[in-house]
Amino acid sequence: MLDGAAIVVTGAGAGLGRAYAEAIAAAGARLVINDVDRDALADVAKSLEAAGHAVEVVAGSVSDWDVAARLITTAVDVYGSVDGVVNNAAVFQLGDPRELTEKALRTIVDVNVLGSSFVALHAYRVMREQGRGSILNVVSGAHVGIPGMTAYGLTKGAVASLTYNLAVDAAGTGVSVMALSPVAQTGMGVGVGARADGVQRPQPDRIAPAVVYLISERGRHLNGQVVRFDSHSLSLMQLPNYRTERITDDIDTAEGIGRVLETRLSADVEPVGLY
Repeated sequence: MLDGAAIVVTGAGAGLGRAYAEAIAAAGARLVINDVDRDALADVAKSLEAAGHAVEVVAGSVSDWDVAARLITTAVDVYGSVDGVVNNAAVFQLGDPRELTEKALRTIVDVNVLGSSFVALHAYRVMREQGRGSILNVVSGAHVGIPGMTAYGLTKGAVASLTYNLAVDAAGTGVSVMALSPVAQTGMGVGVGARADGVQRPQPDRIAPAVVYLISERGRHLNGQVVRFDSHSLSLMQLPNYRTERITDDIDTAEGIGRVLETRLSADVEPVGLY
């Protein structure tokens, strides 16, 4: 499905990122892989090369504008193009929002929001020139609400909005921008409680086939969509758009607005949270 494609995978040193890189390589792609952990990244590269796959390494944090740029230029310089980007690199934070510090919040925003944005924007510029390419941002169900994930969820919500907005700009250009919201058992999720529905979280390699499809040319019809996949079920997440009728009368006063929200629109109020 990806024979000969040049694909960039960030956060490829372990967990889902490594599984994505391995599956993408197995599908025939040539890789540029990235991680902040140089030793882990070298181990992944060695394993891929031993299996006969073409791979280039760019170590460093995607929150560095120049590192993000180098990921894309490396693919173009070595392989002649950049056909896809899996924007996976992120840091995780779990805990009571009352205990969040400025430093912790700045760190997670730098990597998850700015880093994802840097990679996507560098990739988009080149892909627009090429007239083709796929950007797959990795988000999380936390962006619609999971207990203890205020910081992480807000960053993934930003990445979801990055997806929607860049997809609008990309429409009709040959470039597609979409997102995957995966569920898997990884080191990042240590401490996260069991799923409310009792379904066991799968290993990362069970999620990787979705990435292979989405980053391929066949997945480009999903421009602007967020795909939710946990290996047990596959779905599209609802986009943040008007989901109810638009009331135009009795909205000139606070009392009138209150009546509309308490009666005519109250049936459309949905529970907060993913599960």
